[in-house]
Amino acid sequence: MRDFVLKCVFVVLLLNSPAVVTEDGGPDSTPSWLKDVTAVDQFLEEPDVAVIGFFKDSEALGFTDFVTVSSDLSPLTFALCSDPATWEKYHINTSTVSVFRKTDSRHEALELREDRKVDSDTMARFIRINELHYLTEYSDVTAIGIFQSAVSTHLLLFTDQRSKNFTALQRNIRELAPEYRGKVLFVLVDVSLVSNARVLRYFGLESRDTPAVGLYSTENDRKWLLPAGEVTSERVREFCDSALRGELKTEDPKTEGKEAKSEL
Repeated sequence: MRDFVLKCVFVVLLLNSPAVVTEDGGPDSTPSWLKDVTAVDQFLEEPDVAVIGFFKDSEALGFTDFVTVSSDLSPLTFALCSDPATWEKYHINTSTVSVFRKTDSRHEALELREDRKVDSDTMARFIRINELHYLTEYSDVTAIGIFQSAVSTHLLLFTDQRSKNFTALQRNIRELAPEYRGKVLFVLVDVSLVSNARVLRYFGLESRDTPAVGLYSTENDRKWLLPAGEVTSERVREFCDSALRGELKTEDPKTEGKEAKSEL
């Protein structure tokens, strides 16, 4: 009898608990509204990548699709903003989806207009393309954003995500990446995926040669490999520093070639 009473009390309390709602009275799955520039700055402080939907209200073009995408891509951080001062700061003139990223200190904007169809799928693809983290996993989608970045030096970590030392290696390289913000993009290439075999070939590698680290310059289409050995933070740091100082020698002639960037 006592258990029954407790269950009833719990149900009553649950039914009478206030729901979490947004500024426009929406469900708690809707991203929060950022009130001003200060709130936006605080929101952007922590995550590698953050997405803000600039909408005047919940009736604006694309708002419903944005909420849908924010739920589908939930590991990413989403918010909304209608503050005029913030719109002016980021040169927003119409409903816009913006991806802010720390690795190259950029924000990419997708303007929503009546004369151009942008649905939730299009919006999600735009975000995925521009979702560059401090350590971005390479794929056919992220490759577009990687090559569109203004940062021309890319460090590629070739490793098998199924290997026992993967977690530690990923953590070490990820912790190193912020030191090179705006200078080097750090990219993870999972060699267990057949789709990434062409990237290995481009560097003259086979899966048995990994873990390995390579550098690629989109500016002059040159590549280099870190000499064989343990992949440590210290060695990778020196590799990056040498590249930025222009001290790396020409890549091994065996791996030279004028393969198109699209091969990556």
